[in-house]
Amino acid sequence: MASWEITIPGRPVPKARPRVCKNGHAYTPERTKTAEEWAQWHIRQVLGEPDNTKIISPIFLSVSFQFSGKKHNKLKYHIQRPDLDNLIKLICDSLLPWLADDSIISKLQAVKMFVPNVEESTWIRIDELESCE
Repeated sequence: MASWEITIPGRPVPKARPRVCKNGHAYTPERTKTAEEWAQWHIRQVLGEPDNTKIISPIFLSVSFQFSGKKHNKLKYHIQRPDLDNLIKLICDSLLPWLADDSIISKLQAVKMFVPNVEESTWIRIDELESCE
C-alpha cells in the first residue's frame, strides 16, 4: 500500500463559509482560495500533477496543524480558533484533484498543537488502506 507525507509551511488556514452577494451569487473568500492554492502547490510536489490516475482506494488521512506561540494554560494542544473541523475541510478540499472523491477518506486522525520555537505548518500523511475486493 502506498503512503505519502506532505508539509505545508505557514500558519494553518481554516476553510471559510461561502459568502453570498445581494444578488444571490455565492463565492469563496479570497483567503480560502489562496490557502487552497498554496496547499495544492505543496501537494503537487509530492503527488505530481493531478491527472486521470486518481487515488481510488480507501485512505487513512493523518493531519497535524502546528501553531507557534505560548502554550495556553501550559497545554500542548491548541484550544483556540481556528476550529479543527474547518482546518481539516480546507485540507480535504485541497486534496480533491488527486482523490476520486473525498468519501474515500475512511479513517481520519487530526490534531492542532502548539509547537514553540518551530515554524507554523500543516503536516499531512496519506496511507492507502487495504481494499476488500
